[in-house]
Amino acid sequence: MADISLIPKDYKKGLSIEAIFSKIGIFVFVLVIISLLIYGGLVFYNKYLVKEVKDTENSIKELNDKKDKDFEKGAISLDKALNSLKNILKNHLYWSNVFSKFEKTTVPQVVFSNFSGKVNQDGSVALSLNGKTSGYTYLAKQMVSFGQEKMVSGIELSGISISSQGGIEFVLNINFSKDILLK
Repeated sequence: MADISLIPKDYKKGLSIEAIFSKIGIFVFVLVIISLLIYGGLVFYNKYLVKEVKDTENSIKELNDKKDKDFEKGAISLDKALNSLKNILKNHLYWSNVFSKFEKTTVPQVVFSNFSGKVNQDGSVALSLNGKTSGYTYLAKQMVSFGQEKMVSGIELSGISISSQGGIEFVLNINFSKDILLK
């Protein structure tokens, strides 16, 4: 009788690698090998980076040892002095700005004989002026002239009297905004 077998002839021929390791097994084996190679590469790269960091730290230490500490202190001191000078110049008060405003706004028939001024806490400027004019009309024009100036924040008239030589004497108190003294 004939030999009947349900196993295909390809399987009977012998054991091959594919038979021992299925296709999934080969894929897993290849992935493990690739993972081990990547891990090994990362370990060596880590050692290289650690060596580079140590070399850089040593270079920094050498440079710190070589620097001139007296020069560094002098440079820091100079920087502080320049910053202080910058602040002083930035906040420098220019009283000549006040006089130029007076020159532009003073009515020709008004004469100022005394001037005193001070800078208030908020930076505004308070001035007190003793003046003389020949009539109330010129005094009114003078008040209007100062009142139209943008930098003037307030005007007060006091001490109005008739002079023994003729004319009117007065005291004019003017408040300027803080920007008038800055350049």
